[in-house]
Order: sequence, then C-alpha cells, then structure tokens
Amino acid sequence: MKLLACVLLLLGFFLRTSPDKRTGGCNQEFKFFFKSKHDDAFWIGENLYGDCGESHLIQIFSSSQGNQFYETKLTELKEFDSWHWVEQANQVLKTEEYIAVKSYNGSVNFPVTNISLSPPVANSFLLTQKQTSFPYDCAKHWNKNMGKQGIDLPICKGIKPELVYFYKEGLYFNYTIEQAYLFTQSKYILLFTKSQHTCNGESTMHGFMLLKFTIDN
Repeated sequence: MKLLACVLLLLGFFLRTSPDKRTGGCNQEFKFFFKSKHDDAFWIGENLYGDCGESHLIQIFSSSQGNQFYETKLTELKEFDSWHWVEQANQVLKTEEYIAVKSYNGSVNFPVTNISLSPPVANSFLLTQKQTSFPYDCAKHWNKNMGKQGIDLPICKGIKPELVYFYKEGLYFNYTIEQAYLFTQSKYILLFTKSQHTCNGESTMHGFMLLKFTIDN
C-alpha cells in the first residue's frame, strides 16, 4: 500500500511539472501578420525551434462580451515555417493599418505620437514565487494558477491601458519589450515580450499581450 502511494505521488509530480510539448529547448519566434479591418481578429504565427520543430497559427478574436478575448485552438502547419499562404491572405483581405516599432533598449516609442512603453520594474516577489512554487514549470502552468496576478503591465506614457488578452505560453514579469504594433483606429497595442527566464529543457517563455487603450489627456 505504501509502495502504491509512493508511485502515485511520483506520477503526480511528473505530470504537474510536465511542460506539455515545450521540451528540449523549444525556442519561440513570433510573426505578426495582420488585424482584420472591420473586426478585432488578429493573425499571429509562432515557430517552435529545437526538438519541437512546429509552427502554429494563432488567431485571436473578440467575444460578444465587449473587451473579453479568447484564443482559438492552435492550428499546426504541415510544414515548419511555411507562412506564404498567410502572407498571400494579407494581400487580399481588408486589414487595419498600424504603426510597427522595434524596441530600443527594451522599450518602444511610437513616432508622431506621445505614446511610449517601457518594461515594468524588476519584481523580486513574483520571481521568488515562481522559483519556489513553480521552479520547473513553463509559463502555461504559472499563468493558469496565477492569472493576471502573475502579470506586470508595461509602464505606459500617453495612454491608459487595459489588458484584454495575453498568450498563455509567455511569462510577463521581468521581461523586455521586443516589438509593438499600434492600431490607432481601433485603439489597440499588440506587444511582444521577451523573457530572460527559461523552463524545462531551456525552453523560452516569450509571449505577447494585447492592450486596449484610451488616450491619457
């Protein structure tokens, strides 16, 4: 009976610390394709390098409950990094124009606006909690348990942001900003983040979040 209890305990440990498919150094690369012109639909690609060797199309849509977003099931491509068909769709669909800015020292400043975003200050409390309670888990498990309490929003100037969506595979504290897209018509900012922390198999925990904003007068 004691042996069975030990086996079940070990099984539960390994199941809890399992990083899903993200094992063996699955380094992430994101590609933003477009946002639909007349609705809040965002098309984003993710390449997983290393042992994963997979590419997924991520489509995010607004729900009927206002600014509540949900993510569709990831659609896996037959061929790794084969995005030509999405790029062709961008040429025939009506899409919303945007301003794209790459980061400088981890921050972004949008030209011809007063809008800028910087990484949040270092959060030793969340880092200690992650290392203590979820030391081997990837971000998906952390986000499932912590929700928005485990997320630090960027420091924003010129706007009042509201977090309406975050990709569950990203870790959103002690991060830098990789790139950002500003949609002036629909008042969204799509922000890609880069985490210095890794999980099982040295897999990355980069991600992206979607902010709905109003202008800060």
